[in-house]
Amino acid sequence: MCCRNPYRVDLGEDELTRLAGEMDVWEVVEERAAMVLMRQADDACVLLSDDLRCSAYEVRPKGCRDYPFRLEVEEGRPPKVERDLACPGFVGPPMTESEYEDLVASLATRS
Repeated sequence: MCCRNPYRVDLGEDELTRLAGEMDVWEVVEERAAMVLMRQADDACVLLSDDLRCSAYEVRPKGCRDYPFRLEVEEGRPPKVERDLACPGFVGPPMTESEYEDLVASLATRS
């Protein structure tokens, strides 16, 4: 679902290198001096192919691998995981505190 919704994916230098062979997939957002994954005219992800599969699945950006979770880091505060509540994949009981801490740790260490 995230590939077909207006969901912002910030890109790091390593992600641009991995995706360089795919196409022009990024644009610069001036007000934040950020590089973000481009969107198609219908707001679908630029990497989404006609068969609704990711054309760069093996090298997809960290934001795509982590979706629907996002690590929020603010100076002076502990890291916090946020999730896109619109994602239809959430079913079952909520996470325990231990599971949440493990998720924060795994998102913080992924590259």
